Amino acid sequence: MHALDEEVHYEQNRSKLAINQNRISLSLWIKPTNVGTEQSIIDNHPQYHFRMNADGSLNFRNRQHTNGAWNDHYSSIQLENDVWYHIGVSATYSSSYVVNFYVNGTSDVTRTSSGNSFTSSTSSSFDLMGPSGSIISFEGILDDLYLYDAVLSASNFATLMDVGEITWDLSPALPSGLSLDLFIGTITGTPSGSQGTGQYTVYVNSSTTFYS
Repeated sequence: MHALDEEVHYEQNRSKLAINQNRISLSLWIKPTNVGTEQSIIDNHPQYHFRMNADGSLNFRNRQHTNGAWNDHYSSIQLENDVWYHIGVSATYSSSYVVNFYVNGTSDVTRTSSGNSFTSSTSSSFDLMGPSGSIISFEGILDDLYLYDAVLSASNFATLMDVGEITWDLSPALPSGLSLDLFIGTITGTPSGSQGTGQYTVYVNSSTTFYS
């Protein structure tokens, strides 16, 4: 995603942006320009809402299944005006919610809360930097926003901060029965039959660099 300083509302592929496995991670660069009021950064109604509070702290809110109650999880860091930060958030639910905040590639704080699982939805509305009820639009700039249906670690967020998103590719295609994980680069499976010796080239791509 290119640097964004105005509202965007997504109408296509909204199910791809929804939480379907009780886990999600967000990675983005953010630079606020008017800290002092509560502002909406990402609103994926009715599942989760990512906000900046009036004091510059961040709030990842998730909505519980069945009862519709909202759980608030606050960062420790308080953002300042006109400063770029790389922010990572991972949220998961098992018997309770666990939300981890990362700032510039290192852990900021872990928050936990009780409740039911994430609200299930395949038709969430997804707004970037748009107003949400009485909450005004985020005032600042966002860049390199990524959403993952996975729980990312501190090292994952550090990599995203340093080189952007990394994906893997391979040529020629693997034999039948084997598959390449495009995010972490591991090859898994069992070949369906024997095959002669061959040469394969693995490609590692980031949003800024290409390797082979």
